[in-house]
Amino acid sequence: MKSIGENLASVMDELVQQARHTAIEHDDRTLQEFAWKLKGLGDAENDDETMGLLRGVSVPEGFRHARYTIYEVIGSGPNGELLLGDPKPGGRLIDGRMGCLDLKRLVRTALVFTSDPDTTSMGPGRWLESFTLPIRDPGTLELGLVVEPREINDGSFPARVQATIRMVEERRTSVRKSRSAYIGMAST
Repeated sequence: MKSIGENLASVMDELVQQARHTAIEHDDRTLQEFAWKLKGLGDAENDDETMGLLRGVSVPEGFRHARYTIYEVIGSGPNGELLLGDPKPGGRLIDGRMGCLDLKRLVRTALVFTSDPDTTSMGPGRWLESFTLPIRDPGTLELGLVVEPREINDGSFPARVQATIRMVEERRTSVRKSRSAYIGMAST
């Protein structure tokens, strides 16, 4: 008997297989240009700000799902280039309706995956930029996320969890300040 997780994985794999039939050919340059436009979204405060930064950007047609791979920034090279650690799976976005990938869901999902305590060796990460990887399953966008740790710590489990808590608290404080400013502007 399969577990719930195994059943879910099986359903997700079947949806990925179905997407193969609707996939279209893409050229690598178009995909890389799309991924490059996702640069700098890791500090956006909310969906409105994120989408404001992406005006005029759309997901290339033919993609029903996305697979994310995380690349942690582990340093910088002599010319300032980012040095990346080994890739690790970040997660998948699977659309059961088989509709085209929605930009807001694609970005929101990436932001959720980069906010996990296990995203980097020191907890949640800040999404700096993206690039596309070779497509393994037609219809599934393969997106590499370049992520730096949000803070420097010893990398222990408690330190990663505390980093996550601090990130959530900072976001709450930012949201409260934004709401207060909006309410203040509306009452004048």
